[in-house]
Amino acid sequence: MRVSNEFTAWLSKDSIAWTAIGKKTVTSIGKKLYAGLAVSSHSNNTLSEVLFDNWSITGKTAADNNPKPHPFIFPNPTLGSFMLDFNVEKKQNITIIITSGSDGRTCYTEKLDNFLGIYHKNLNTLRLAKGNYAVTVRSEAGIQTVMLIKQ
Repeated sequence: MRVSNEFTAWLSKDSIAWTAIGKKTVTSIGKKLYAGLAVSSHSNNTLSEVLFDNWSITGKTAADNNPKPHPFIFPNPTLGSFMLDFNVEKKQNITIIITSGSDGRTCYTEKLDNFLGIYHKNLNTLRLAKGNYAVTVRSEAGIQTVMLIKQ
């Protein structure tokens, strides 16, 4: 559990009664935080097995306020045309770039100013040669790239 820059570790044997087992104050925290669940047999000769069920991470982060669009391409691989989909939850400028994996040339660029909502476009007019392509969606929240395979 985190409160400001103080982290508390909790332990439960039955998921009902919880005991705080440690507390740490972190003076400087990076932009990325990782969360995990752990189990231990407390013996070097015994393996542990566990099923984590019905757990969640709650709270908001700065990244939650402006999430990156996650591009989705289908069909992929493709013989010809393909659809590009993504959702933008906060109005922002978006740039879509398709780059050839073989020579690095830009095959397609589209700029969307103050875009908000669902992008759903059939890119059937592109005459892409067989090969691999990087489809990059740049937004104010960050950059996401997926690979497209043209057969």
